[in-house]
Amino acid sequence: MDVREDSKELRSRNNRAVRANAPLAANFEDCLQAFDRLRATIYSSKKDLEDEHNLGEDCYSRLRTWGHDSGASSRALDHRLRKSPQLGTSTLDLLAELQSILQEGEQHFLQKAPARLTQEIGIQDDRVPGIDIRQYLEDALEIIDCLLDLLPSLRDPADQDHFDTTASGEDAAEDIKMAKILFPKAPIPLNERLGRANWKRRQNLKKVRQGSSPSEITKSMRGANQERKEATKAHKQHKTHAKTFAKYSRRAASRGTSDAGMSITSSNVETIFSRTTFFDGHSVTSIAESEEPHKIHLLTPPMPPAPLIPGSYFSCPYCRLEISVGDEVTTDQDWVDHVYLDLEPYLCTFDNCIRADKVFGVKEDWFQHELYCHRIQKVWFCRMPFCKNLEFPDRAPFEHHLQSAHKDLFASNHLPILIKNCERYSEVPLPQQICVLCGSTCSDVQSLEHHMAIHMEQLALTAIADGNSSEDEEISDGDGDLTPEKSPADFLLDEFLWAGKVEAFLGKQTEVDPATDLPSIPTIWTNAPPRNANFVGRTDNLETIQTSLASQGQIFAVSGRGGIGKTSTIIEYAYRFEENYAYIFWVEAETAGGRADTYSLIASTLKLGGDIIQDQDGLTILVMEFLQSTDKKWLLVFDNTEEWSDISNYIPPNLSKTRGSILITTRKPKFLRSARDHHLEMDTFTLEESRQLLLCSLQPSLDPHKLRTHPEYHLAATASKLVDRLPLAISMIAGYVQVSRCTLSEFLEIWDERQSRSRKTTKQLENSAIDTLWDIGIRELSLPARNLLEILVFLDAESIPKDLLVGDHKEPFLEFLNSSETIRYRRMIAELNGRRLVHVKEQDGRQRISIHRLLQEKILQDLKIEKLTDVFGKAYCLVRKRFPPASPIQVPEPDKGPACKEYIPHVLSLRRAFNEITGLEPSFNLAQLFYDAGFHVWERQTAPDEGILYLETAEMILNRLNYDSNAKIRADIHTVIAMLYSIIGIRFGTQNLQRRRDALTIRRKVHELHPEDLESDVLLTNAASDLGYYLFETWDYEEADKIYQDCYKKYCEWGTENDLPFEYSKHCYNNARLCMHRGSYSEAINLFRKGMELSERALGKTWFYWDLQFALACTMLQSGEAQSALEIHLKGFSEQEKALGKYDSATMMSNYAVGAAERMEECIQLASVAKWSEEALARNRFHLSRIYAVQGIRQEEARKLEEQAIIVLGKYAVPDYLRGVEDKMMLFDNLQPAVGGRFTSTGLLSYMQTRALKA
Repeated sequence: MDVREDSKELRSRNNRAVRANAPLAANFEDCLQAFDRLRATIYSSKKDLEDEHNLGEDCYSRLRTWGHDSGASSRALDHRLRKSPQLGTSTLDLLAELQSILQEGEQHFLQKAPARLTQEIGIQDDRVPGIDIRQYLEDALEIIDCLLDLLPSLRDPADQDHFDTTASGEDAAEDIKMAKILFPKAPIPLNERLGRANWKRRQNLKKVRQGSSPSEITKSMRGANQERKEATKAHKQHKTHAKTFAKYSRRAASRGTSDAGMSITSSNVETIFSRTTFFDGHSVTSIAESEEPHKIHLLTPPMPPAPLIPGSYFSCPYCRLEISVGDEVTTDQDWVDHVYLDLEPYLCTFDNCIRADKVFGVKEDWFQHELYCHRIQKVWFCRMPFCKNLEFPDRAPFEHHLQSAHKDLFASNHLPILIKNCERYSEVPLPQQICVLCGSTCSDVQSLEHHMAIHMEQLALTAIADGNSSEDEEISDGDGDLTPEKSPADFLLDEFLWAGKVEAFLGKQTEVDPATDLPSIPTIWTNAPPRNANFVGRTDNLETIQTSLASQGQIFAVSGRGGIGKTSTIIEYAYRFEENYAYIFWVEAETAGGRADTYSLIASTLKLGGDIIQDQDGLTILVMEFLQSTDKKWLLVFDNTEEWSDISNYIPPNLSKTRGSILITTRKPKFLRSARDHHLEMDTFTLEESRQLLLCSLQPSLDPHKLRTHPEYHLAATASKLVDRLPLAISMIAGYVQVSRCTLSEFLEIWDERQSRSRKTTKQLENSAIDTLWDIGIRELSLPARNLLEILVFLDAESIPKDLLVGDHKEPFLEFLNSSETIRYRRMIAELNGRRLVHVKEQDGRQRISIHRLLQEKILQDLKIEKLTDVFGKAYCLVRKRFPPASPIQVPEPDKGPACKEYIPHVLSLRRAFNEITGLEPSFNLAQLFYDAGFHVWERQTAPDEGILYLETAEMILNRLNYDSNAKIRADIHTVIAMLYSIIGIRFGTQNLQRRRDALTIRRKVHELHPEDLESDVLLTNAASDLGYYLFETWDYEEADKIYQDCYKKYCEWGTENDLPFEYSKHCYNNARLCMHRGSYSEAINLFRKGMELSERALGKTWFYWDLQFALACTMLQSGEAQSALEIHLKGFSEQEKALGKYDSATMMSNYAVGAAERMEECIQLASVAKWSEEALARNRFHLSRIYAVQGIRQEEARKLEEQAIIVLGKYAVPDYLRGVEDKMMLFDNLQPAVGGRFTSTGLLSYMQTRALKA
């Protein structure tokens, strides 16, 4: 059978199954496609329909959000509503009406004509074209709002009994009896509820076995579809209907105490129900007569009805839904979870629960209900610091506490809001918990969850066992058969004898120590800045931020000029509202390196990724995945952001669907791109806030409520006005007054005197107050403190470690920072900190200093060029001593990574200063420092563009010095820039090749001068190998062959395969590619296999091993061994996914190479967050569009995919050797790296081989 036909038939069968068994998912997909078409139509006239375009985008976003939240985007909603047909039918009605409106809107837009023409052709429809397209969108929005109204009910639908409605309560008697046998210590009402639930469970399974759906939802929906053809309901009726159904949403759960209770009594926890079970088939065995614990066996879920082969499908025997292996179910555990989702074994154990009969299919959902509706008490707590989060069990005493202890802090009309904001679940640890089903005591809530879940799972599994027996299948444990005539209770009595055996088993268990109290879970921070103990004011700003971020998925930007207090306000917000978040992540966003480092710190703090070794990009992706998947609230702060593009790749693409919020500080007022995001332009302090900051800074013990009685209250206002109430300037005034020991009145006299004598002609900063304050304060700074402050101007303002400044300095100009001058250093820091010119903090046990950028700008402005050069030299000397030099033979040295990461922000500050300040003198040592920084960026592979800037600056310095054009450092720079070009992609292809040629030329000249130098020999050979490696990109195999033969001779001189397995594996790799190009596939395959063996011997299974494996599979494909190639690609993908993660670019390429449509779809999804080249993604899209076209499916999506791909293809000129080629797939293949994906199809290589023969 043709593989493509077989695949098409399989997909067609699956689509039919989805339509039949998952109509909600199918109709939701239809709506999205209709919306896509309408959006594309509107977009074509976006200039004339700006408002309609925005409305359409808003509608589309709302619909996608509803699909995700309800489960309609998968088949989860169909599964959830299988026992709620009326709700399902109503939902389907709305989706069908929505699709109809969208289709009408599209037709209206395309067919719209002048009124005269409309009359001539006799159009009577009052919607075409008389109603504007906006009306269709508003109608669609109304229906989407109806769907959103239904969302609570859709998330948690009420079941409808769809089996025999004439059945009496006596029908469940046998199941109730079974529950009592299983759980003799459970309360009678609980056993009755468990029994009734199990009877319903068996009825559902019986209907499934008889060949019908567990409910009539599918039939009802099909009928509804037919009815819709006959009549269409009005939109307002739908909205009313939706609101009616919304009444069935989850009600407020009651709290009470069941017989489970709470106890501090020690008891036995290790019971048969607390053991982890592995599911291996229809295990229905009895408890052995021996009372030894290991003789007891539990029921287990049956095996899947078909092998779990990725890409295959089977029908679930318990719900009749079509299961896609690799989608809904991948592993045995996934199947077990699905079985329990069908059986819904979990039920609330509290009899007075308002939803006592509600059953759950997910263990975590059930236990969350028990915890937050019954076990954990809701309390009200006082936020005031001196109350220390005092808790109140009821609202009334808390309200009394507020009115008696804090009545002066709020207006009476704010009391209800305040009480609401102080409500939360108690953080008091729960005591030991008693299992209500068997009486055992569990040490903690996690143990209780697992313990009780197994109890209920065992009861639910009897429904499957009973169902199997009813089909005349014998189930025997060797002692007897279970026949269809036996009742469920008899089955339990005969096969389990639970009551006596469990009691005997529990009696033999050893007692466990009483559980300790559960600790409260504090907020997890990363890169936490210290809190400012002297923070004042900004109450309105903080409330605005808190209100805006109250709902999840929000972005809030705080902007303002330098010194306004943006960062300090956000720090205060994070600490003040810390308890609202499980995680607070602080990212320093000013530089690319700082962003990558502080963002990836989240991964290391949370230990994401397990044992997989991740590079910087891998860590970033792990963090992104965590932010999208966690069910806990998080806050992500980007501090000091320059451009939106700097942080956009760190924000989850579906932020609105996460539990997180984004908070940004920036100087730019127009920063955000979406009107839906929140923005606050911070202003200077109010006069009262200014007074408070100044007076409380001068007198920390001052009561803020007694400011008006302070003798300098009015003077504080005068001083604040002089500096325009700028917080930074006010803080500097306080520092000057404190250190100088003058009064505010004396300070004002000094200010007036300075202003009257000022004859400044230099360029002013954005705030002249800083100018004047600096002029006043600089005169009183000691010379060492001033020298240190000037050096800080050229360092990274955010975090300057003491280790960078203090050391065993021998230079006379750094003597004042010698480590032996401890007392002098302390005095300098105390003076600068006291004057509020710097801020000192302790972080990770190390002292760090920060300085405001506005002050840095002011000091730079005042330094003359001679002084600038001198101070820049001092700063360079300090940084050079700490920043490690690059490897002389250009090999990675991971042990230097931490030091490079610590000090590279200061190298960046030096580079910026050198490029921006005219007159700074270049030097070879400075060029060497910038080269070392560029090499470090390549080694970490974090920000290639930033690395190129370092290296180009180094090159520019050498050029200004007229430095030897054949010097080793020149070749070093060429080599690293070429490697960074390769990371960026093909667009630097010409420059990349030239850099490699220049590097080889210089290496040869250096080697001629020192032929005996092994280091020079190694560098020359590596440069030649690098050039040959890249020559494959331009199909210049003949020159590459000559180069590799010379490299092989060098390897032979240096040692044997046993001595140098890695070098010889490279030789095998390169020779194998030459053989593949020439069509010698057999020889190439053998060389690739040998290279893999040598590479594994040298390095283990690392990136180079998988490169060889990938190339081997591609060669087999070229040779005609397609099946073998597929098997190797699958193996490589599996290994790389486990070792590198699914987002690694090599893993994604292996996934693509498999050639299946669903894998290409997955690659497109992963590429939204993963770092995959633009060219690789474009080929993936184009290839997928061709598959859709061949299969005749998803035509509109195929067209869009092809359009997106062609845009990328159009960026590159067609090379001469491919002119006239019409097969676009070959052109896309040619854009891929020769060693990383070019040969995943056969057309390109075959064409080039034919062309070479003709030549």
